[in-house]
Amino acid sequence: CSISSLAHPVQFLILVVPFLACVLDYPYARYTRFVLQFDAFCCLASAACCLLKRLRCRRSRGGMLDKPPPSTSTQASSVEQSNRPPTNDFQTVYRSIVYLSTAVCIFARDQPCWRNDFSKADSFGTALMDVGLGCFVVCIGSLGPTATRAKIEVNRSAAMKKAGAQFILLAFCGLVKSISVAIDIALDQTVYEESWHEYGVHWNAFYTLAVAKLGGTALELYILPDRMSPLLAALLAGAGHETLLASAGIAGYVLAPGQLEPYNRASLFGANREGICSMLGIPTLYLIGLQLGRWTGACAKQLELGADPRRQAVAMRRLLGRVASLLAGCLLYRVLLGCLPQLLLPESRRLLNPSYAAWIAAFSAFAHINVWLMMAAKLLMTEPQNLSGFRMAPIHLRQVDVVGLMYFLVANLLTGLVDFLVKVTVPDRESIDGWPCFVLVLSYMSLVYPAARLANRLLNVRAVIAKLTGCVSDAASAWRPCRLTAC
Repeated sequence: CSISSLAHPVQFLILVVPFLACVLDYPYARYTRFVLQFDAFCCLASAACCLLKRLRCRRSRGGMLDKPPPSTSTQASSVEQSNRPPTNDFQTVYRSIVYLSTAVCIFARDQPCWRNDFSKADSFGTALMDVGLGCFVVCIGSLGPTATRAKIEVNRSAAMKKAGAQFILLAFCGLVKSISVAIDIALDQTVYEESWHEYGVHWNAFYTLAVAKLGGTALELYILPDRMSPLLAALLAGAGHETLLASAGIAGYVLAPGQLEPYNRASLFGANREGICSMLGIPTLYLIGLQLGRWTGACAKQLELGADPRRQAVAMRRLLGRVASLLAGCLLYRVLLGCLPQLLLPESRRLLNPSYAAWIAAFSAFAHINVWLMMAAKLLMTEPQNLSGFRMAPIHLRQVDVVGLMYFLVANLLTGLVDFLVKVTVPDRESIDGWPCFVLVLSYMSLVYPAARLANRLLNVRAVIAKLTGCVSDAASAWRPCRLTAC
């Protein structure tokens, strides 16, 4: 009863076009008129999809009545699926929205129709593009080994080997990014000082995500106590981080207030001080993501089992209360930050300090509340007997989440490629402002998912991670005899 061929483009337009209308500054007489017209189109398209789906379901029911009962192999496979961790559609939607918005921003920021109000802040403050790195670390934490299973059920050695393989893959992507930037600088013969304050001279986001994956997994499996809530651990980690920033002078060393670039960039550590010192804030963000993953995973388990509707309602209310309490706590921290400006530093993406982590937690909590509203509406429109195995996340977001990392990689590659083509074909980039710029960004976004899906099939990222996991396992097994011999 799926109509994925029609649902994909419709859901893509519903998700991307309103976001482009917000972040791009092309001429519109009245935004309200555009939003109303587009919403009317979305409602008609959604109604058509639902009608077509019901018609196909009615046709297929007659054929299903004549089918024989399921065989023992089918029943065994269903038992195996029931033993798997539940599908967390809450996190699926959240991660996919992060991927889509990041892909839009990294390309549109270099276009003339981009609103500079959404660009990254320099030292302190927040903007739309400051969300990206923190939300990616939260997404990594929500996929932690104990997000859907108890720590007793997790094979620590296998989990660490898989995390090590993903660390190698992300670090390799970071190395490719660093080499491409160096080649770009050499060809253009320019000094690339504009983005030094983001991560450093050689550092980039892929290195930070690699450290978050490996270090967060080790923190979760070997340091975090079994009975301690990840949110409480995040509070303790944030308090320790704030103390280090204030007492050890890390904040002044990283931000270098009043100094002009290049300042203290002679050594390798000084050249990348933003990226290296920001790793102190990764545990706080990772633990916040782990807590959200556990909360949403517990609710998703009740929804996937197709249990009593009353239990599902209780699970949904419990999830809403927990996420709302997290949002309220972040708002309370913001009030405390305004009352004690001398004790707490304001939000800084360059430091990944606790104030930035609280801002990311509030943003993530608000996004989860919106996802909860969508899930609750789907539950009300779905019959109870059809809830078992029912996926509530839109199909386009599910497919984006499947390619995941590849979507982010392809978005970075296409950004450089399309920018190069625009630079060659249109010497005066300001001339494409307005509608042409909007069409350019929309065309770019329409290419990202097909290219990511094709690359995912050709490269087979899961097989690469499996091979890297085997290599890490072989290296670990070879290192142990050498260590015993040395002892």
